[in-house]
Amino acid sequence: MTPVAKKREASQPSDYRPISILPLFSKVFEKFLADQILRHLQHHKLLTEFQSGFRPSHSCATAMLKVLEDIREKFDKGEITILVLLDFSKAFDSLDFNILLIKLEKYFGFDTFAIELMRSYITNRCQRVYVDGKKSDLGDIKSGVPQGSILGPILFCIYINDIVHCCKNAAIHLYADDAQVYLSRPLGLCEDLVCRLNEDLARISLWAKNNGLKLNASKSQALPIMHTPHNVDFLSPISLNEAEIVYERTALSLGFKINSKLSCWDHVNLIVCKMYGVIRKLWASSSFLSVETKLKLIKSLLIPVISYSGLVYGKLDSASKSKLQLAINNAARYVFMKRKYDHISIYARQILSHDITNHYNILNLIFLHKLIYTKCPQYLFEKLRFANSVRTLNIITPAFNYLASSRLFFVNAIKLWNLLPTNIKSIRNPESFKLAVNSFFS
Repeated sequence: MTPVAKKREASQPSDYRPISILPLFSKVFEKFLADQILRHLQHHKLLTEFQSGFRPSHSCATAMLKVLEDIREKFDKGEITILVLLDFSKAFDSLDFNILLIKLEKYFGFDTFAIELMRSYITNRCQRVYVDGKKSDLGDIKSGVPQGSILGPILFCIYINDIVHCCKNAAIHLYADDAQVYLSRPLGLCEDLVCRLNEDLARISLWAKNNGLKLNASKSQALPIMHTPHNVDFLSPISLNEAEIVYERTALSLGFKINSKLSCWDHVNLIVCKMYGVIRKLWASSSFLSVETKLKLIKSLLIPVISYSGLVYGKLDSASKSKLQLAINNAARYVFMKRKYDHISIYARQILSHDITNHYNILNLIFLHKLIYTKCPQYLFEKLRFANSVRTLNIITPAFNYLASSRLFFVNAIKLWNLLPTNIKSIRNPESFKLAVNSFFS
């Protein structure tokens, strides 16, 4: 087992994630098992639809799209939503072997042979820590699934699957051990909102205790989201394990920065900081790498950072766009060795191929095309309402009242889709559609 730091300044053992270095044969064997288990789960629809972790056509982005679209619908009605982001302490390492085997048998239909096979896989394991060329003594593993394994994440999703039944009032969405719990009410019913949310959190806390998992109230976050400006002092406390969860103005979930106004500003600040961090590290290599190599480095390191936000925050406000463009210009100066006051726009265009607006437009349309023709994830597809006219292939734009809502995926992407020519919207092949959309925005 090799400890990998969760953050830059790691000083305590808890600041490290234990990554298991497994034998090659073990990973091959796990791959066969994982494929068979996933087919079984999908065929019988045994996993909750609100689990987006480690499933085909699901991702962090699809999970956030689901949660934020649910919240946006209430936001536009003038309601307040409280989003609680729960933090499990060492979740993967705390999984109880016996409880997992019972769940596999009772809830997931594993037969006796399959149960014994899984028992053989998860029990009687040993590990040693390997740091700086030194090895510790071997120690028995008494709980948990190996982090870095193929089967580990699937088994954890199975283990946590029934947590959704704890929410009698609120909605819940999972990405592996990341749980987002949220509930909306009119502003006049804030006391009822907090009371009902606390009831669900109490049930979740009891479920965690019964399943050998620990919720960390100090690292959990509560974010009130509403259009009308209010001081959160009027809200009663959100409690977890008899500890209060502090209300925040912004929260970080699955790599997305969310604020109480559903605007993209805080998230853009986050990704711009990441971009400048990458550029600063690369500057030392600027004098001895070729332009082609530097361009490849920038594209491989920065475009994923820029694109990651493109689905959720599909349309940027002018200030956010300018800030992001400035970071791209600095990346272009690194690649092409340009000075501060040199004209840079022609060079910056070579990084994204399109301007930021069209880059995000293309990302939105490609994802929407995939959603329409694969109908997956189902929890996103069911949010689409198609127009009666088969000829136009249009989608009904969701009702919205605020500018922030129009910039989120479902409103923005559907508007863009309806502007496309019918001959492009009718293309079923993903690659052909991608080429057509890129050409349309050129």
